[in-house]
Amino acid sequence: MKHPATISIIFLVFIAVSCSRATRNSTAESANSEAVAEQQKAKTIEFEHVGWFHHGLASVRIDGRYGFIDRDSNIVIPPQFHSVWNFRGNFADVRLVRGGEIYHIDQAGVFISRDSVNAFRRRESWARFVETYPLITPERVAEIAPIIEKWIAFYDIDLSQARRTFHSDGVCFACPPKREYEGIYFREYDSRYWGFLYSSPNKRRSVDGLISFDNNKEIYFIDHELRHQFMIIFLGSGGSAEEVFWQSDDMFVIVGHYGCGQKRFVKIYDIENQTITHYVIKYYEELDPRTLTYRGDVSFPKRGIVLDWW
Repeated sequence: MKHPATISIIFLVFIAVSCSRATRNSTAESANSEAVAEQQKAKTIEFEHVGWFHHGLASVRIDGRYGFIDRDSNIVIPPQFHSVWNFRGNFADVRLVRGGEIYHIDQAGVFISRDSVNAFRRRESWARFVETYPLITPERVAEIAPIIEKWIAFYDIDLSQARRTFHSDGVCFACPPKREYEGIYFREYDSRYWGFLYSSPNKRRSVDGLISFDNNKEIYFIDHELRHQFMIIFLGSGGSAEEVFWQSDDMFVIVGHYGCGQKRFVKIYDIENQTITHYVIKYYEELDPRTLTYRGDVSFPKRGIVLDWW
């Protein structure tokens, strides 16, 4: 039989160990509860404003500053901006102060240079373009390349990479224009409107380019026998129709470039078959029309001649 004192000591040790374990468990549970409470607090932050989700992120305003959250309401980019724009692809525009400079950030909130953003968006835009529009056929290349050979050589263009963006059948070149359809671009047959005419071999038809008061380009088709003219191309500021190539009296091709997006165009007008077809070709160099542009009525000794007409 054990001594009563020994039993008492064992009992006291058991109580001490049990209390210690209970204390540790209580401390762990408390810490876990605090963590859960913090998470719940983060989830229940009252946003002064919540924008629409774009590319997985939405803008929010907290204490007068803007940041971004994901679809689980987690704050991905802490509120630090005076104003923000929605994400377009991987980037968003932000301002740090009212009326201040606009910066670009990625989806992690890292500041990105403007050149990097623009380059990325051009690549993204062209990828969508390639998915949408088919390549020109080899047969079409063989037909068109000899007509615009000088223009192709000047820019060293690979016409096989052109993509068809528009085609229309049943185009009536002989139909007189209607004022109610042409609107402000309606022109009566009147030589006072004409500039430098690009005429067909028999001079029966011509193409003329006008520059309007807002510096946008209007390109007109003129039929001298039928005595009418109507607009066939409207180019925004920065775009240019560089040349008109007549393959015959019944077919001509207009080439040039658009004012943005680094795209050159080839527009084919087949009067006999009543069709219009447009192609676009991507270019990658930075084009400055003041220093590098094609002009068919000038004899170029070499590619890259500087034209000072500004």
